[in-house]
Amino acid sequence: MAIVSTDIKFWLTGVVVVDNPQTDPNASLGGNRSSTEMVTGQLNNLFDDISGAEAESGDTEYRGIIIQNKHASLTLYNAKAFLSVQPNGSRATKESIQIATNTVWEGDCIDTIATENDAPDGAGAFSAPATYATGLALGDLGPDGQMGLWIKRVVPASTEASASANFTLVVQGDTQA
Repeated sequence: MAIVSTDIKFWLTGVVVVDNPQTDPNASLGGNRSSTEMVTGQLNNLFDDISGAEAESGDTEYRGIIIQNKHASLTLYNAKAFLSVQPNGSRATKESIQIATNTVWEGDCIDTIATENDAPDGAGAFSAPATYATGLALGDLGPDGQMGLWIKRVVPASTEASASANFTLVVQGDTQA
């Protein structure tokens, strides 16, 4: 038996009341884990389109998510997160994605930010590792183990507006210590 990709879940954050799940990716600004899973392979599953105004003046936005190992009995050892695909395209959007773990982790909660443009205080340094070897260490994720992760999108000034820039976040590890 092994941990497979469907055992690793990515959840939105931002729930204040447990019985009221937060479903808006644009409101995934930290706090408790939502019961809403981030849908992979879907446009705008975490960040909205880059508007003309954001592209002209530049924009930096943050989203907080929870990564969870939902395997019933196996631990994901030496788990790391990395970005196997960065935004690109013929339009040269120059958009970049960076990730950082949340160093303040209490129960199912990561630090919160007031707006998508506020940098999270509890996050570590942001980076853009592209392979497992250079990935951001998450530690060991036991069955139902969780870790908060912050994702930062930077759109430099004088960039073209975009409705289709994407990235691929990967979590990988070992099933034996």
